[in-house]
Amino acid sequence: MVQQEFARGYIDYLEYVDGHLIVAGWMFVNSRPFEVLHMKINNNVIAYATPAHREDVQAAFPSVPNAIKSGFSFYTPVKKELFDDWVTLEIVGVS
Repeated sequence: MVQQEFARGYIDYLEYVDGHLIVAGWMFVNSRPFEVLHMKINNNVIAYATPAHREDVQAAFPSVPNAIKSGFSFYTPVKKELFDDWVTLEIVGVS
């Protein structure tokens, strides 16, 4: 059975430019680091990212060892028609 744990995180930047969705922010769980992050739209994985260093997040959460590698950044092509209706955007951390 896969154990799920709620994460802390924040999207710092979200924009749609020239056919690309740009999403950046940070996310971590206390118990373990993420190996990869998935960006999903309407339950479909559309992009992957490896965790990036975020010294500002580590400074804000000094007791969480995984906070240093909590950053993510996605830049992926997405058809504009996808945004003609409501969408669900999820960032999922996998360890």
